[in-house]
Amino acid sequence: MKRRMLMAKITAATLSGMLLTSYVTPSTTAYADVFLANQNEEVSTKVDVNGYEQIGSITNYIQDENKVTFDLSTGEKLRVSFLENGVFRIYMDPTGEFQEDPTPNAADHITKIIDKTEDEYKSEYSIVSPIVTDGDIITVSTDSIELRVEKSTSNMELINKITGETVWKEAEALKYKNNETVQTLEAADDEYFYGGGMQNGRFSHRGKTINIKNENNWVDGGVASPTPFYWSTKGYGVMRHTFKPGEYAFSSTEEGKVIAKHSEKRFDAYYFVDEKPTNIINEFTELTGKPVLLPEYGFYLGHLNCYARDWVNDETGQESQTQKPGFDRQETLMEDGKKDLDSHIDNDMPLGYFLPNDGYGCGYGREETIDGNIGKLKEFVDYAKEKGIQTGLWTQSTLKPTGNQAAYLERDIDKEVGVAGTNAVKTDVAWVGAGYSFALNSVRQAAEGIINNSVDDARPFVVSLDGWAGTQRYASIWSGDQYGGSWEYIRFHIPTYIGSGLSGQPNVGSDMDGIFGGSKLVQTRDFQWKAFTPIQLDMDGWGSNKKIPQAFGEPYTSINRTYLKLKSSMMSYNYSIASEATNDGVPMIRAMMLEYPDAYTYGTNTEYQYMWGPSLLVAPIYQDTEGDANGNDIRNDIYLPDEDQIWIDYFSGTQYRGGGVLNNYEAPIWKLPLFVKNGAIIPMNNPNNTPEDIVDSTRIYEVYPSGDTEFEVYEDDGLTTDYLEGKSATTLITSTAPKTGKGTAVIKTGLLTGSYEGMVTERETEFIVNVSEKPSNLTVKVGGNNVVLTEALSLEDFENGTNMYFYDIAPNLNKYATEGSEFESVEITTTPKVYVKVESTDVTKNEVELTVSDFINVQDVTKNEINENLSVPTNFVAPEDSITSDSIKLVWDEVEGADTYDVEIDGVIFKNIKSNEYNHTGLDFDTVYNYRVRSVNSDGHSEWSEVVSPRTSLDPHRNVPKNMEAIWTGGQYSSDVPANALDGDDNSQFHSAGNAINQPFVVDMKKAYTLEKLELLFRNNGNGSVRRAEIYASLDGVNYTKVFSNAADSGNEAWATDGEVKTINFDTPLTARYFKLVTKESIGNFLTMREFRPYKLDGSEGKVVGDWNNSGSIEEGDLTFLENYTGLTTVGADWDYVSSADLNANGLIDAYDIAYVASKLEGGINPSNDTMAGELMLLPSKTDLKAGETFTVDIIGMGLSDVNAFSTAIPLDSNKYELVGTPTGTILTSTMKNLSKVRVHTDGSQDIYTVFTNIGDSIKVKGTDSVAKNNFKS
Repeated sequence: MKRRMLMAKITAATLSGMLLTSYVTPSTTAYADVFLANQNEEVSTKVDVNGYEQIGSITNYIQDENKVTFDLSTGEKLRVSFLENGVFRIYMDPTGEFQEDPTPNAADHITKIIDKTEDEYKSEYSIVSPIVTDGDIITVSTDSIELRVEKSTSNMELINKITGETVWKEAEALKYKNNETVQTLEAADDEYFYGGGMQNGRFSHRGKTINIKNENNWVDGGVASPTPFYWSTKGYGVMRHTFKPGEYAFSSTEEGKVIAKHSEKRFDAYYFVDEKPTNIINEFTELTGKPVLLPEYGFYLGHLNCYARDWVNDETGQESQTQKPGFDRQETLMEDGKKDLDSHIDNDMPLGYFLPNDGYGCGYGREETIDGNIGKLKEFVDYAKEKGIQTGLWTQSTLKPTGNQAAYLERDIDKEVGVAGTNAVKTDVAWVGAGYSFALNSVRQAAEGIINNSVDDARPFVVSLDGWAGTQRYASIWSGDQYGGSWEYIRFHIPTYIGSGLSGQPNVGSDMDGIFGGSKLVQTRDFQWKAFTPIQLDMDGWGSNKKIPQAFGEPYTSINRTYLKLKSSMMSYNYSIASEATNDGVPMIRAMMLEYPDAYTYGTNTEYQYMWGPSLLVAPIYQDTEGDANGNDIRNDIYLPDEDQIWIDYFSGTQYRGGGVLNNYEAPIWKLPLFVKNGAIIPMNNPNNTPEDIVDSTRIYEVYPSGDTEFEVYEDDGLTTDYLEGKSATTLITSTAPKTGKGTAVIKTGLLTGSYEGMVTERETEFIVNVSEKPSNLTVKVGGNNVVLTEALSLEDFENGTNMYFYDIAPNLNKYATEGSEFESVEITTTPKVYVKVESTDVTKNEVELTVSDFINVQDVTKNEINENLSVPTNFVAPEDSITSDSIKLVWDEVEGADTYDVEIDGVIFKNIKSNEYNHTGLDFDTVYNYRVRSVNSDGHSEWSEVVSPRTSLDPHRNVPKNMEAIWTGGQYSSDVPANALDGDDNSQFHSAGNAINQPFVVDMKKAYTLEKLELLFRNNGNGSVRRAEIYASLDGVNYTKVFSNAADSGNEAWATDGEVKTINFDTPLTARYFKLVTKESIGNFLTMREFRPYKLDGSEGKVVGDWNNSGSIEEGDLTFLENYTGLTTVGADWDYVSSADLNANGLIDAYDIAYVASKLEGGINPSNDTMAGELMLLPSKTDLKAGETFTVDIIGMGLSDVNAFSTAIPLDSNKYELVGTPTGTILTSTMKNLSKVRVHTDGSQDIYTVFTNIGDSIKVKGTDSVAKNNFKS
């Protein structure tokens, strides 16, 4: 049978086909907002009451057991349903149908938000039938709460009957329109708000607005994984039962109001009432599903890369996603994957799991069938398991075979798990990027794919993003792709992690030092603090260096190993607090306010520190404060709470009294600021590299005895789902000791209770007791019987014996340095420890008790008492000339005999200030702060000075972009240069040299901003005072849109030439990088401008055009980003994520978009004076075809001149034609980068995208000839 090909001519009439040099010069950039929202799901930011239907008065109500349904005068129905005394649902349905579950975004999204049904609540708690009383105020009451509903307005107020306080009160009744519902609550002055999911860089939301929206935004200010749940310090939490996006404004858009809205007509919300925040979180997860308990290996470092796609240079080790000169060997799983796995083993690095296919278009084999690839995968999985390392798979699409793509791209989770033996899945934005019901449904499929098929009966370990309420019961969350290599990467992740835990998702992680960039200092500091977080991912293959702990050599290799080993040796502690997070709602990463709630911790003062469980305070090094070339630095602003609490430096044993903020903490490159709460009990295990290396027959407890403390150790098999059936065990460890001074300390291990398969009952017990001097006696009882202890002469003797103890007066914690390295000689010496080892016993039957006589662990900490010999600092002032809008500098006279000084700031003491001045930074503008100072030495402190109360200065221009550039070609008068109009000084000016009428004055803000207004300040009644002008805005500096005019033909009034600010308010915020002011009328026809001030939206940041990886600049990773998405169109599942890169707005990622980035690389492109010319056409070698025949289609360039990039799209009917190989270049395009690919669209259709681009300033294409070829078979 003959077939005829239909080929269409493609020309360069539009830039989607051809990009010429004149269109990619630096002066003509284009911009697309990096985080475009789905316009159908956009939430308005201002509530216009007139645009809503507000529910009316109550006309009737009916009670049916736990439900009370109100009829409203406006036609809606309102139902209140109780699940338990403090958990209830408010549901307003305009239709009165009360659909039980929200409508998902597609019919096949069958996964529900709610995990525990109403019937299950009734079965567990019995039916909660509220008492309803009628009147002007209808009350609906249980034992613990009372909901008051005003009959005439339907306004609601919730009372906690136990405390008698109002929990929340509506400022107005519920209102709605076709695509939005709004609840407006009153907000108290002292009320704080948390939740909302993984809100990057934020955890405490008072005074802020957060988006509950799937933004696919992985940097500070973005939303990596929203959750429609928040809670308040007033003692309530609320979850909106919806799959639609929302926005929560916490006294931000309207002072004193919480305005919470979602994009649907129905209002459906569950409320949780409790005085304790963790109980609120626990109630939320009881309803939506308990967070999965990670398998033990999930707490170890994971390595992720692509080994069946990339090409490698064996000499340099560098990788390329495509074959190119110098990259001549394609990697394989069993050669290159095995090599990287072995590298961790050879370098004694803990490693828990390995994902060998993490990369777009990767797969895990290049066999011709799925089963063939499964066989290759199994070979690798078996090898990894022999080393104690688990294997998982990354996914960019569905988990089941589709039959419409190459075998290496197909997935079959049933066989991958059930045959090959994988146990983990990482989902990426290419699959779950749609978020909401789609993503929730996807992670369920991934989790069930493991549960239903695992040869190990493994619990699911799913790492995902774009979550929602309910995601936590299936998956952990990772924060997406960040560039890395900068302090900012660490800084914003700390509050991000904290906030996720406060949102009911404790299982969080991120890439180590990002995915692209690489910095030895940042990487090392990242390994340090993340040793005290759940998930660590080495995302290899994308950066300038390998993403492995040993990448940068010494001393970094030794330091990274030290912290990985420390984490592995604390697995017993880590796993116990993980169980607590799963079962009790207490995050592993705990905001300081959870453990120490007070005015200082509720807000953002402690956003760069947290508690890791109940005992460890972590204060990461997140910026360069006073760092030297080797990374040695200090850390300021470490809040050590509770003046009655002693905090102990984990690495030195130095003790600090709580109740203040520690400054000038010395943190050499190897040292993380890590503090142990005195009284802590930290269950340990032997240092190890995988969970398989943990010795179950030995248990270790490090104890810092002080007062009466306890810790419950949790354990199970660490891998399977048996824990869900209660197959687990616990041991209660208690410690009793004097809080201060010398006395007797008793440490007791209770019986191991519970059981699980493989549980070892015969165990040796080790105690590590922190002391300040050697105790006089140690006694041990096992099952009530005395055991004789022998003193070991060395730590080595102790480790090789039993029923022994060893007193180490100066333990060296540097145990894991590379042999022979310089770091091996670094001593990390801490205070004395007593090591006690007790013989094996059946710990289900016998308690073990250690008594330490004459125990003491007290140092010469600064006495917390008045030292009459110390003078009060004099001349304590805040000089006016040093006060700014965000800082106040304090100075005082030095005091003889003082070692340091304390400064009290609004009741909080800042300690260890080593000079006679203190610069208080990061302050609110126009705010009064109260200060006192006192001198300090080891014998106590002086009295406080008198209070000084300076006020920060105003910052009216805080939202004016910085570093703007003025572009003016008409010359200037004298020294009145254009830059003067942008210098922030109202007293300087720009003065044009001559006639300025109709001449453009251009302002380049360097980034694109979302702007709300523009202020113009002209000369006061003199030459250049402007009366009339036109203002234009642009994203690319070429195409401008008029945004204001008071020209004579505009109908708007002229400005007065009075030298006052002229304000132009934009009706809706506009996004622009450039402004152009065109003078239409002025005194003397000059232009004299004192200031040009655009104002970005408060809290927003500018975006670099082309910086799709959000690193702050355009770099290779941005081109890789575009390469992965070449040919993606608007029908693609992840178009919303990628659409911002569509600079020419043609609904396709093509040569225009790619060349914009490529032209900025390798030094950028030089402007050309040549003229853009040429067109492209497709020329088939045959027009009449028979089945099986081969033919070519040449892409012919006609009259090309100065071509820098081009692309074509050829529809491919795979039922008729087969593309043989990939599109290839010709002599004309031999120096260009070939990014061609076949794109399979969401609807199953396929297109061949032939894409070539220059990188940087390369040879341009010119002439008439073939530029590329496609080979086909019919």
